[in-house]
This record gives sequence, C-alpha cells and structure tokens, in this order.
Amino acid sequence: VLITPTSQSSPPQPTVALATPTPQVFPTPETTGVPPLRIAYIKNGNVYLWTAGDGSIKLTNTNNAVDLSISSDGELIAFKCQGAINYFPQEIWVVNATGTPNERVLISSESLSALGPTEPNPNISGVGVNSFSWRPQTHELAYITNLIHTGVGVASNNDLRLVNADTLAQTILFEKGESGIFYYSPNGDEIALSFPERISLVSADGSNLRPDVLTFPSVLTYSEYFYSPHPIWSADSLSLRVTIPPSDPLVEPLSPTALWSIPADGASPVLLGNGY
Repeated sequence: VLITPTSQSSPPQPTVALATPTPQVFPTPETTGVPPLRIAYIKNGNVYLWTAGDGSIKLTNTNNAVDLSISSDGELIAFKCQGAINYFPQEIWVVNATGTPNERVLISSESLSALGPTEPNPNISGVGVNSFSWRPQTHELAYITNLIHTGVGVASNNDLRLVNADTLAQTILFEKGESGIFYYSPNGDEIALSFPERISLVSADGSNLRPDVLTFPSVLTYSEYFYSPHPIWSADSLSLRVTIPPSDPLVEPLSPTALWSIPADGASPVLLGNGY
C-alpha cells in the first residue's frame, strides 16, 4: 500500500510503504506431524480418552481398571485390571486410542500365577503387577510383578519383563530378584534401575549393565516397605538427576538431602548440592 500527498498545496511528503500483514498460520497435527494432545484416565473402572478438539470418549467396559499407561505415540493405552477381593486376580489389557478400541488381554492372570510360589502358601493369594510402563518410541510394555498377600504388605518380585502389544512376544530382561524400579530414558535406549541402596543403568535390551553408578545408605521408612529414589532423565537422555534424602529422616540434627547428576555413559556421578 502506497501513501502519497493528495493536495498540491501541502508540502511534499515522503512516500511511505506499509507492510502488508502476513496471516498467521498456527501449527496443527496435520502440518507438524505431531499427534494431537491425548489424555487417558480412569473413571468408574473404565478407560476414557480425552483428545484436544474432540473431548472424551469411553474406550473400555471391563469396569475394574485401576491403573494405565499411554504409549509415546498416543496410539495404545495399557491398563491393569484387578478383582474386588484382595486385589486379585490381576491382568494387563490394552486398548487402541484411535480407530476401533479392540480391548484385549496382554498379560493374563494365568500367566502371572505361573510366576508364583511352587508350593501353596496361605499368606499369598496370587501374583499381580507391581508397575508397568511403555518403552518410549515403541509398543513394548515393561512391567514388574509382585506377590499379593492375603494380609497387609506387598512383596515385589524385582523382575523386569516385556510384552510387545503388536506381536504379543514376551521377553525377560531380569529374573526375580535382579531388577529395581525402572525408568526409561526419553529416547527409549536406556533404563535406570532404582534400588534401596543404589542406582544402576542398563541398555534397553538388557546389555551393558552398569550396576553401581550411584550408591548411598538405605533410607529408613519406619514401615514395612523399602524406599527407592526416583531419578529423572534429562530431555536429551544423556544424564539423569536424583535426590537422596538422609538415611534417617527423624534423627536430630537432620542431615541434608543430596542432589546428584548421573551421566548415562557410566562416568562418575556429580554432587550438585545439598539442601533441606
């Protein structure tokens, strides 16, 4: 657009060029290739999915879902089902987040029961799933099993198993007693294993185990369970950070909590600081 003088009696004015506004184009899933934001949640024992722009839909009818995990591509939702009596029996199911839901069993109660004691034990009602999570960038679901007691308490089997939701192929990364609580790196290539007295690193296929990248005194919980710290991976998957509380949280004077940085390549951890 050009603005020029309109009156000959007015002093000459310089010609001014006004920029034509460029329409803003906001990124959409179609233009970026990124799937829309999806949030999976449980309501009345069933899995629901909220999608940006579309709202919520009900995906399952099992009526006994208690926990879930959505795959990194947003395509699959794994969920745990459990019985009403003493949390047993338990199973892992999966449902499609797009298209036909097609809810189906990934890990049956029968296959979990096969991991229990070989001899009958009146104190154990069965075997369940302690925790589960998708390996990023894949449709492989990792899970840890536990013994379900008839009374109070949970006894983790400290194993680590995988099931492929597309092929149903199953893999054992660590047998009973060999694993800790697991945390995948964002790229899915590494796993941090958290134990009550140490943190280990291992490649996602179970190779290149680095058993003691950080050791520390166990933390008293004054209860029947053991405390294992929760490491957090960096976005680039090159390191992780973890806070280690004092070994006795009730002793006076209170010792500080330590913040550590752990390189994923196995180099020595770095103490970043202490605090209360």
